[in-house]
Amino acid sequence: MRARSTFYTVLILVLGVGAIFLSQRGWLYPVENIFMRGLAPVQRVGSGIFDPLFSLLVDLRDLHQLREGNERNRKTIDQLTGEVVRLREVDVENQRLKAELNYKKQYPGTEYVSAAIIDHDPSNVIQGVMIDKGTEHGVKQGMVVVSPGGLVGKVTKAYNSSAKVLLITDPSSSVNGMVQRLDSRALGVANGKVKGLEMKYLPQSEVVKTNDLIVTSGLGGGFPKGLFIGRVTDVVRNDLEMFQEAKIEPAVKFSRLEAVMVITNFTPATFQ
Repeated sequence: MRARSTFYTVLILVLGVGAIFLSQRGWLYPVENIFMRGLAPVQRVGSGIFDPLFSLLVDLRDLHQLREGNERNRKTIDQLTGEVVRLREVDVENQRLKAELNYKKQYPGTEYVSAAIIDHDPSNVIQGVMIDKGTEHGVKQGMVVVSPGGLVGKVTKAYNSSAKVLLITDPSSSVNGMVQRLDSRALGVANGKVKGLEMKYLPQSEVVKTNDLIVTSGLGGGFPKGLFIGRVTDVVRNDLEMFQEAKIEPAVKFSRLEAVMVITNFTPATFQ
């Protein structure tokens, strides 16, 4: 039994060495050619099965890599968007501070406390806002409130860290004003309206024109002189009346107002 096993082993080795020798000599080429021809249909079938499968695996790998790349790109875009928003807010704040400095140059004797608007009257019955500065910051009832654009209103109630401000557009508000023109210093009273302001008690003898600027007159001691109130948009005259009236567009865009300045070195006469 062992001898037969040894014989077969030796025979296989001899045949293998012989096949290698004959293949190197090229004598087995016809046999190899016949074998490869017989194998070709099997290769085509295998190729038809495995090539699409391989292609699918490649596509799945590429899709996974694409999704990972898109996720990284989305995170990068989110980070960049957040940075752009932050820088825009910094720019807006810098512009606001620059505007306040320009206001300080225009009114060099003015001392003020900067404050942010933290609330609006939700009912719109009262044209007022709440600011984030109060008595602990030097804000007191009656103090005048402005913005770089012009007159805003007056503090009606001061708390420790906040205060209520009545806007000049409120119907209960009135400001003594005058036309800022060399040939007409007409005096009148600017009253708040639901939309804008209305200046009353302008003498008929005075010439008031569209686009005339209206500033505080300082009369009555309620407001400092020379604060910008607004611009005349229309003049209503009636020769039978003693006075004429003017519609005024406020200098301040109240719907966009985010911050104000409370003048701390002027005390209205009614609060002295």
